[in-house]
Amino acid sequence: MRTKVWAHRGASAYAPENTLEAFELAIRQKADGIELDIQMTKDGKLAVIHDETIDRTCDGTGYVKDFSMEELKRFRCSKIQPEFGTSVIPELIEVLELVKPFDLTVNIELKTGVFRYKGIEKEALAQVKKAGLEERVIYSSFHHPSIVKVKKLNPKALTGLLFSDGFINVPGTQN
Repeated sequence: MRTKVWAHRGASAYAPENTLEAFELAIRQKADGIELDIQMTKDGKLAVIHDETIDRTCDGTGYVKDFSMEELKRFRCSKIQPEFGTSVIPELIEVLELVKPFDLTVNIELKTGVFRYKGIEKEALAQVKKAGLEERVIYSSFHHPSIVKVKKLNPKALTGLLFSDGFINVPGTQN
């Protein structure tokens, strides 16, 4: 078995993270999978962006949850890499449609640790189903109740629990 190469937020070292440009580059670089992050907009759309605010990566300020998807599309995501002046925040379905023709696994990280976006799990599952990618998507989150909800909505969904400080007394790891 060979090592798998994952493009974290797309090919984020070479193009603005979590943009279509970063995911297109990951495809061209022959990544085995991509990881992306989703937040929910005020109109219930799933925006592909890591931070709860647009401040770090875009030419604007404010919380993702306070903008509609249409409003978010007006900002440019080229703050860190100015040569990508037309990059915008994509919607999840746009990324899914982009990667569909390619043999890539997609890790969707539900960003529900700061804001508990009502319905984000259901909407993510619906968009993945609509794109026909249920067998190629893994759902992950640092907020473990989101993963419990995903499994409740679709017991067959592939999931992963994220953590930052380590687990204690995990079953099966004791000597």
